[in-house]
Amino acid sequence: MNLNGMLLSTSLSAEYEPVIKAIQGGALAASISGNGPAIAAVSNEENIEDIKAAFAKFKGTVIVSKINNEKATAETLVG
Repeated sequence: MNLNGMLLSTSLSAEYEPVIKAIQGGALAASISGNGPAIAAVSNEENIEDIKAAFAKFKGTVIVSKINNEKATAETLVG
């Protein structure tokens, strides 16, 4: 994820500083998403505030979510 983020940022002429700052803030991995401008970072809970602080220096909104390891289910609705 880290290498992909840097290579993708470079190939898109996008700024990769947010990726570097997230890693410096304690992210296990960080990358630009698709064609950008979204950046994703994976972290342990103890580093969330440091990564949020690193991202706060850039434009945009920080969204924190948790991993969901539950299996997906499908239901048929009759009605």
